[in-house]
This record gives sequence, structure tokens and C-alpha cells, in this order.
Amino acid sequence: MTGYGFISKEIKGNIIEIEIKSLNSKVFDYSFKIPKQLLKYENRLRSELKKKLIRGKIDVNIIIKNKIKSKVRFDKKLFKHYYNELKTLSKTTGKINNESIFNNTMYINSLFSLDNEEKIEFKTIQFLFNKVINECSNSRKKEGKSILNDINNKIKNLESSLKSIIKTDETRSEFKKKYLLAEISKIEHIKLDSNRLEQELFYYLDKTDINEEINRLKEHFLLLKNTLNTIDSNGKKLNFICQEINREINTIGSKCNNFKIQKKVISMKDSLEKIKEQLYNVL
Repeated sequence: MTGYGFISKEIKGNIIEIEIKSLNSKVFDYSFKIPKQLLKYENRLRSELKKKLIRGKIDVNIIIKNKIKSKVRFDKKLFKHYYNELKTLSKTTGKINNESIFNNTMYINSLFSLDNEEKIEFKTIQFLFNKVINECSNSRKKEGKSILNDINNKIKNLESSLKSIIKTDETRSEFKKKYLLAEISKIEHIKLDSNRLEQELFYYLDKTDINEEINRLKEHFLLLKNTLNTIDSNGKKLNFICQEINREINTIGSKCNNFKIQKKVISMKDSLEKIKEQLYNVL
């Protein structure tokens, strides 16, 4: 969800600059820095932002600069009104000298204005704002293509590791059975019930069987690829699928004490973690 958009336009002697930056976030989190004259439109701008960018930590900065040199006008009548109000208020909070009241009154921005200051229609701001949103969205899409390629490569790594696990597992059960029987045969002076021994071996081999996990992983990989190829916003769904994949990989790791399989399990965990990191960038 990393994106950037910027525009600078001169209209009626004013330079309008709009900048939108988007970073990764699980929710829609926005920050506005806009001129005083646009504060009443903030909710409308926010609505446009959320509708098109959906999610992310988004910073919006709008600057309107007057290009023409203007004389600053000071509103003496308004100053006197604020000064008297602060003076009255100071009587209820304790003694404050007149110099402090004067200095604080001067900080009120509305006392100053430009002689040739011209109001810009909100429609103009809205039009430019939407252009920057689209630019930021296109920036996201460009990054998204790169992320998709990377995730697909990691899925190929997962599938390759799973194929290697399947190949190793084909001989593992038979080897384990022969190994256990050979070890049991070394035990002397003990009479064994062949039927009971067969049952125990079957029970043990069944507890270490990973066919179910392998089949579920194949299904999860297919679901992951299909979900990635949809045009809908599926970031959360992709995360849930990865949680299920992680669960199956962990189960295979706990059932098998074969070194080759354990090595591939570690490789799969590494690839999956890299996919999960990239999914923070997916809506």
C-alpha cells in the first residue's frame, strides 16, 4: 500500500500544491494538513480518500500560496475585541499583565489578511485532489505488480519444497517399518504376539503419516494463487490462507524426524514468512 501522488497548479495568482503519501497499515488511518479555508470540507475530502485508497496510513498535505505580493491588512477592530475578551478572562484566572495579554492576542491568525487574497472554489480543489488520489493509486498498482511477482516466486518455492517432501516420504514409512522390526528382533527372551505387534506398528506409522497434510497444502496453494488473481480486495483473506498453510507445515515438522523433510520444512517456513511480509502491502 505504499504510494505517492503530487500536483502543483497555478490558479488566479495562487499556487496550489497537493501531496498524498500512503504507507502500510491494517486500517484506514489518515492525517490532513490543509489551509484554514478548506477545514469545513475536510470530511468530504476524507470520504473521497477512503473510497479510492481503502486502507493504509495516508498523509495529505495541501498548500495554497499567493504568488502576487500583497499588502498585509491588520484588523484593529477585531484585535480590540479579542484583547478585551482575554483581559476579562484573565480576571477570573488570576492577575496577568497587559503585555502578556497583548502578545497572546497578536498570535491570533484571523487578525491578518491579504488585500488581494482570492478564495478558490472547492470544486477546483476537489478536481485536483482526485487527480492526486488517482496518481497515488496508480503508484500503488505499479508496486503491486512487483509484489505479485515476488509472492508467486515464493509460492513456487513452497511447491518445490513440498514435492521434495513427498518424494522423501514415499520411502520413509517403509524404511521406518523395517527399522523398527529389525530393532525389535534384537530383543532376546521375549515372546511377541505378531498380531499385536502389527497393530502397534500400524498405529505408530499412522501417527507419523503426513498424507492428509500434503493434500491440504496442495489445496491451500491453489486457493492462494486463485485469490491472488482476483480483482477484489483480498488482503485479509490471503493472510488467513497463509495461517492455514503455516499450520500444515508445522504439523509435518512435528510428525517427521527425518532430516531431509525437516530441512524442507524450514525452507517452507522461510518462504511463507516472506509472503506474509509482502501481504502487508496488499489491500
